[in-house]
Amino acid sequence: MTNEYIYFTSSLPALSFAGEPPTSVEYFLIDCQSQLSGGDYDLVRHILAGNYDIVGDCCETVRELLEFTQGFQNDLAHYRAERAHKDPSNYTRGARTGNQRYMEIITQVGKMANLLEAEQLIDRMKWENWESIAANSFFQVENVIVYGLQLQMLEKYQAIRSFKGTEIFKEITDPAFIEQYLYKTNKE
Repeated sequence: MTNEYIYFTSSLPALSFAGEPPTSVEYFLIDCQSQLSGGDYDLVRHILAGNYDIVGDCCETVRELLEFTQGFQNDLAHYRAERAHKDPSNYTRGARTGNQRYMEIITQVGKMANLLEAEQLIDRMKWENWESIAANSFFQVENVIVYGLQLQMLEKYQAIRSFKGTEIFKEITDPAFIEQYLYKTNKE
């Protein structure tokens, strides 16, 4: 039987893709530690750290969440590697999704000139898929995992919108920086 976290999931502030994070992932994990069972807390903590190997015998919904997340990342890495004339197997971990809709979005993203808008399109699709996968697990750990993943995404955009984040983003998308980086990389 899976644990239900009715009070905890009901007390989490609502998130919206275009909104600000109501708390940090760090504080969210502190709340998780005090509200979740030890095994569920470890699962959430590992997934938010990007360690999907812990899943093992988890429930079907968690496996589906992680298969989508990892598979989509592999689809995207495969597409980008091919466009850069590199071996995709050096940039993927595990299986690709093979989903035609995802590939259409990835192709659309590859044609976008604005890198931030491209990233937002990818992240919006992830956000919506995570919500769809966990839709029937409202009071369970799957919902807590999706909340944490979405909170991480909001923190990423908060960092980009900050002054320092904006400056870093401008620097790495500047054609002179890209040319210098490519030249340096190709010489090594």
